[in-house]
Amino acid sequence: MNDDSMHAHNKAARMPTMRIRPTMPADAFEVRSVPLPVEGSKREIWKLSILVLCLSYCRANSATLEQINVLIWAIRDESNAAEFERVWRAESEFRILRAWNDSTLRTLRIGLMGGVFMWTSTSRIKLTEKGLALSKKILSEVDSFADEKAFLSSFRSFSASGMWSHLGEISSAQRSHLKDSQ
Repeated sequence: MNDDSMHAHNKAARMPTMRIRPTMPADAFEVRSVPLPVEGSKREIWKLSILVLCLSYCRANSATLEQINVLIWAIRDESNAAEFERVWRAESEFRILRAWNDSTLRTLRIGLMGGVFMWTSTSRIKLTEKGLALSKKILSEVDSFADEKAFLSSFRSFSASGMWSHLGEISSAQRSHLKDSQ
């Protein structure tokens, strides 16, 4: 084979033998972009409803910020809920469970401005009349927040002393160390 015939042979070997294009559908169709749904835990209304729900399961519809953060952490995802249950039932190697989430503060501010929550003189967050009405609405709707309600109701009412007796007490020295390490 000379160079010209070899070049032509290689070129023919690289070319596809036959290409079939699919035919267009006979009916008209429309292409449009559709926004992806935002995960529930990223939506403010979801977070506000969860905060109301958590408070409704706390004694006197009130809780400390520390309690709220732990409960919301547990509700946010199934692995957190499972760890919360293990620690609560003393089935975990960890005996002190705490959580912190900055978005909880933002949600709390929204609820305070909207009159859903109030601060008590003992630095607790409490449902107002408006918050209690929202809580009753959430609790009455069977399909809304079913998993979250089932999780919270499995522990009955949360009190600060009862919660920390299950999830571990933190001494003043441990609190200072935690604050210094952040």
